[in-house]
Amino acid sequence: MAIEKERELEKVNEGTILVVDDDTLSRRYMRDLLVGEGFSVIDIDDPRRVGNILKEREIDVVILDLNLPFMKGTEVLYEIKKDIFLKHVPVIIVSTENEVLERIKSMYSGADDYIVKPVEGGEFLTRVKVVLRRSRQDLDVNPLTKFPGNVSIQREIDKLIKKKTPFAVGYVDLDKFKELMIIMDLSAVTKL
Repeated sequence: MAIEKERELEKVNEGTILVVDDDTLSRRYMRDLLVGEGFSVIDIDDPRRVGNILKEREIDVVILDLNLPFMKGTEVLYEIKKDIFLKHVPVIIVSTENEVLERIKSMYSGADDYIVKPVEGGEFLTRVKVVLRRSRQDLDVNPLTKFPGNVSIQREIDKLIKKKTPFAVGYVDLDKFKELMIIMDLSAVTKL
C-alpha cells in the first residue's frame, strides 16, 4: 500500500496538451498516448474553439491537424501565432499530407514540428516532449544574461527536495544590473 501511495505522489502532470483533430480514432489514439505519459489532455474536433480554450486554460502544446472542418489547420495556426498572448504556445502539426512543400510551409507559418499521420506512438511522444522541453527552456531564460530563470531554479530545487539530497542555495542580486550590462561587454558579465 505504501509503495502505491509513493508511486501516486511521483506522478506529476507533465503539462496540458490540446489535441485538435476531427478524426475521432486519431484524436483518441493521441490522447491515450499522452495521458499514458502523464499529460492532461483536452481533445476537440472543432477548430473554432481553439482560441477560447487557449485564452481560458494554460495549454503547453497544441497538436493540430491540417485538414479540419470549418477552418483549415493553417488558419488556426495563423490565429494562434498572430496573438501576442498566444504565439509562445508551441504547435505541432499532424497531417496525412506528406509533401515536403506542405511541411515547409507549416514550419515557416510558425509550427514547431510536423508529424505525418498515422503517427507512430514512440516518435509522437518524443517529439511532443522535445517541443515542450524546448519551449519551457526558451520561456525561462533571463533575457539579459541568457541564464536559467526562476522556474528552472525552482524545478532543480524541487528535484533535490524530492530525492532528499542535501543542498545549499546562494542568491546574488546586483543593483543596476541593466546599466552594468550596457557599460560592459555582455560576454564579460556572464562570466562573473
